[in-house]
Amino acid sequence: MAAPVRRGLIATLVILTVLAAASFGLYVLWQAAQSHSDRRAVQGRRLLRRDGSGVVASTMVGVVIKRDLPERAAVLALAAGLQESKARQPALGEGDRDSVGVLQAAPVAGLGTEAQLQDIQYATGSSSTRWSKIDNWDTMALADAIQEVQVSVDGSYYRRHEGESPRPWLTP
Repeated sequence: MAAPVRRGLIATLVILTVLAAASFGLYVLWQAAQSHSDRRAVQGRRLLRRDGSGVVASTMVGVVIKRDLPERAAVLALAAGLQESKARQPALGEGDRDSVGVLQAAPVAGLGTEAQLQDIQYATGSSSTRWSKIDNWDTMALADAIQEVQVSVDGSYYRRHEGESPRPWLTP
């Protein structure tokens, strides 16, 4: 075989090898993306359970969007709602002591009256506005930011929800 033919053959083999590796890499990335989106779809369907938590969660997010607050406010509201009431709207008297609504806030905390805090939109808006006024609320650990407004007996329980979002600022 002549040298130019040999070089051409080697170049062709190198190009085919690179194309095969790139194709395999794209295939692996595609499979990972499909798996991730399938997992997200299942998580989304879990929120739309019959207990109404999907409606409550979407209402909470809608309030944050309507008030043009950052996404972080929605994450805090949802995490607080998940911890306090499993993102459901308990009836008056079903809460913990004097706490009411999805966020189980007590009127003595200064977020609103019992009737106002029973309203998902009002409670979410009141809490979200308060969160957005805390220094470094957008970078502090999720549990610490929520505890600043919720003033729970034990704010460490909010940490359970830190891993439920891929956002890097959710981890302490």
